[in-house]
Amino acid sequence: PVAKVESAGAHLFGVVVRRANTHTPLDNAAEATLKPVVSKPQAGHFMNVEIDNLKGQVFDKWCDPTAPWGSWLVSLKTTDTDLPCSFHATSAECNRDSGCAWSEGLVACTGSPCLQYCSQELCEVLSDPVHRCQFNVSGASTCTKVRVGAYADQATCLKDMECVWKSDRCEPAPCQH
Repeated sequence: PVAKVESAGAHLFGVVVRRANTHTPLDNAAEATLKPVVSKPQAGHFMNVEIDNLKGQVFDKWCDPTAPWGSWLVSLKTTDTDLPCSFHATSAECNRDSGCAWSEGLVACTGSPCLQYCSQELCEVLSDPVHRCQFNVSGASTCTKVRVGAYADQATCLKDMECVWKSDRCEPAPCQH
């Protein structure tokens, strides 16, 4: 079963949560049951943590690229887009990701407002040059942000302040900071 999941590009992680600092026979049995079904190397995909440490050792570190599991997420990425928004350090990186938008107020990369709209009608309300939302009907119907530089024609490209037209295609504008 693990090989089938991994062949689809997924990694299996596992956590045994124990009540106390010491490992009981029940904790050891849970570990022995779970370890064989996590991805290899097991040390990078498995944890046995005390319940009081679950938040700090697992949940708070899930997307941290310096933590064991966060480093796997970073290593599995295929492009600089479609990462958790907090991974993007600059406005240029953030705005290239269709799920993220740079917040000048927070000076951070946050989730795109487009993602909160489920209907085509509401999504198209935010298709303006600031929000750049578009409704995708292929696969699951979703409202996402148009990637910077993803416009096919010059007129639409030039309406987006973060884009420039270069001879025959639209590209992200160079950073002005």
